[in-house]
Amino acid sequence: MCDSGELTWRDVQHLVAWTSEPSPLSNNPGWSMNAAGYWVNKRFGFGLLNAAGLADAADPANYKTVSNKVVCHSGDTDQQLPK
Repeated sequence: MCDSGELTWRDVQHLVAWTSEPSPLSNNPGWSMNAAGYWVNKRFGFGLLNAAGLADAADPANYKTVSNKVVCHSGDTDQQLPK
């Protein structure tokens, strides 16, 4: 992974989510599946970090940088919400 000088912070975030292993910690309470289909826990995040898996996934010969973050805004942000 050190040879992947092109990795961004978003790349690292995605690689951690893709390669972490929740199953060794699955007996702990608090696991839920997020909207992206990943198991996540308030105490353990995405699970145990798999350093070898992360380094393999970040191999510059195979890895393609994630797309830019998209932020969507809807309507008038100054509008008061009904109480």
